[in-house]
Amino acid sequence: MSDFQRLEWFDFTTMVDVKPQKQTLSFEMERDGIITGLVVYINIETTQGVNVSSHEPSSWANPFIFLPEPLKATKGQVVELDTEVILGELLPKYVFRLRTTNANGGQVRSMNFSLP
Repeated sequence: MSDFQRLEWFDFTTMVDVKPQKQTLSFEMERDGIITGLVVYINIETTQGVNVSSHEPSSWANPFIFLPEPLKATKGQVVELDTEVILGELLPKYVFRLRTTNANGGQVRSMNFSLP
């Protein structure tokens, strides 16, 4: 329903201390539809120039994050996703706040969810 955007970025060649990452992604809907979740894909670039992406055909599955409830969206509507990635010792935690706005910029709907 809209273009892909980057949720998180890691540079393992320079990382020493991993800090939480926060950002807001803004998606303008290209068509009417029902949003039931988010598709996540992995893109890896190595210093040797090797690129691997689960967005292209590969052996890696693309995780699908279900929303707590379906969300109706219309063409031209903006869906904003506040994200926070908190890296732990074993599993990262993802915190999301999704909101939609109408043509006048007024908030239509909002929902919070997290993984795991």
